[in-house]
Amino acid sequence: MRSLVGIFALVALAGCQSARSVEGTWSTSGTLIPEGSRAETTFGGDGKAQSKIIVSSNGVEIAAVVDGTYKVNGDKITVTVDDVQLTDIPPALKLFEGQAKEIARRVGQQGVGTLKWDSDTQFTIVSENGPTTTFKKK
Repeated sequence: MRSLVGIFALVALAGCQSARSVEGTWSTSGTLIPEGSRAETTFGGDGKAQSKIIVSSNGVEIAAVVDGTYKVNGDKITVTVDDVQLTDIPPALKLFEGQAKEIARRVGQQGVGTLKWDSDTQFTIVSENGPTTTFKKK
């Protein structure tokens, strides 16, 4: 669960820089996203962001929706995680849903990173604590 919040923190660490804007929907990949999983982030013009992450492991998929806000200051961006919703949880794992949400709320609620544009349709965020996430325009 720590990685889901970390992913969102990086995902949401994407404000705007100069004439470029991150508004819209982006495919996401990077060091916090487990191999074989999928992540997508939508940034709104109102400072809100939402990430949808589907984690696959041993043939089981668990989806998470992470809502939050972001604020850009130059090439730095600060993100706050407001809510984490787990969906598509197999019945055998439902017992752990409450614990997972509580952990998610406490770990990585806020993150700061540096935004680096690779092109108009791709950028990378390097978190201050090391993880890197790449965003490609959908």
